[in-house]
Amino acid sequence: MPTTTPTPYVEGNAQSYYRQGNVYLEDEKYDQAIVAYTQAILLEPNYAEAYNNRAWAYVHKGDYDLALSDVTTAINFDKTQAYMYDTRGFVYYRKGYSKEALMDYTKAILLEPARADFYNGRARVHEEMDNVAKAMDDYKKVMRLNNNSEATRKAKENLERLMNEQD
Repeated sequence: MPTTTPTPYVEGNAQSYYRQGNVYLEDEKYDQAIVAYTQAILLEPNYAEAYNNRAWAYVHKGDYDLALSDVTTAINFDKTQAYMYDTRGFVYYRKGYSKEALMDYTKAILLEPARADFYNGRARVHEEMDNVAKAMDDYKKVMRLNNNSEATRKAKENLERLMNEQD
């Protein structure tokens, strides 16, 4: 009787490929994540979340052009997800497109104003644009939103650094 190697996902199921891609992404196996997300997209061409997460795999590989293409496709399929604007904001930031990054982080914040990490992202862009006062405002917002999170710790460190630089 022939044996088959069990797989962690079911052939032909877009959601299963997507979930497997997430496992690979978390395990930092970016090439495998890209393959899994691509399979999900082939089976479900409008799968916005798969495009967004494949964009993150490309980001980790340093391929910002492919990441930008994927996350923009994701947003075109679903304009209501704040985290997708956050993803694209980060990609724009890494590509040096500060104005576009700022717009996307602001859109993410408008959609989900309680997400501290979105304010941290926008603050980084403000710093890049030498808008220190606006960066400080965003870091302060993070601290008001979350007192015991990684986002808050980063915001506090960055705010203290900016304050020291101004002295």
